Amino acid sequence: MDTSSVNMAVANKIKNYRQQHKLSLDVLAQKAGISKGMLVDIENHKANPSIATLCKLAIALGISVAELVSLQEIPTIRLISQTEMPVLWKGTEGGEATLLAGSKGATMIELWRWILQPGESYVSAAHSRGTVELVYVHKGCLCFSVGNHQLRIKAGQAAIGTTDQPHTYQNTGKTKVEFTLSVVETPSD
Repeated sequence: MDTSSVNMAVANKIKNYRQQHKLSLDVLAQKAGISKGMLVDIENHKANPSIATLCKLAIALGISVAELVSLQEIPTIRLISQTEMPVLWKGTEGGEATLLAGSKGATMIELWRWILQPGESYVSAAHSRGTVELVYVHKGCLCFSVGNHQLRIKAGQAAIGTTDQPHTYQNTGKTKVEFTLSVVETPSD
């Protein structure tokens, strides 16, 4: 799935949501915690929103990121081809984050494939209260930090963290790190 198709899907879903709920750009921007200018650029296909921005918009819309970037409706069961899995982050050294699958509805569950090259890191803003991330490392050694806590997760190991505070994934080693990440975010009360 190419970036322009993803951006088009996001723009259309945001416009439709605003129209259905009779929301102004100002109100939705405030609800999502992003600038009105950024929202205008996204709706006009002039911006390539970051993962953090997509998360904020999805929460504001009450849907998952997977649902926000999806080009089609999500049926009860469906096979997702590799061409439908968008790369939503690219690192400076060739690393990337690919959204493999995600649920529909208020409780968001996402499955990601991450590759971090030596020296790369990804810093994530806090998710909504109670969000949990599960990490399984396939290759290398991942440094996973949540708040003031840090773990080094080696190949074959898994970890779980409550990520309702800023968190970081980092490769401090000399070989690439490959890991699978699941994000479970429930609606805030």
